[in-house]
Amino acid sequence: MSRYDDSMYCKGCGYKLRGLEGARRADGRATCPECGREFGPEDPRTWNYFRARHAEREGRVPGWMVMLGVMVAWVAFVMVMKTIL
Repeated sequence: MSRYDDSMYCKGCGYKLRGLEGARRADGRATCPECGREFGPEDPRTWNYFRARHAEREGRVPGWMVMLGVMVAWVAFVMVMKTIL
């Protein structure tokens, strides 16, 4: 048993692939149930030892976008207030 036995993640979406080796095709390859990317359980070049960074951040808005939105809203607020006063 290797130290990576519990660390097998899809290169496409970051889905944990350990335990899915049973659903292999005749050529020995399997498919990620989340994104459909093929991987070979015995071929470490087809999967990652660690979860992909982009998969962890998926669905989150980057901080710079939030700050840009706040700044645009502030400028618009100031401009409106100048015309009122």
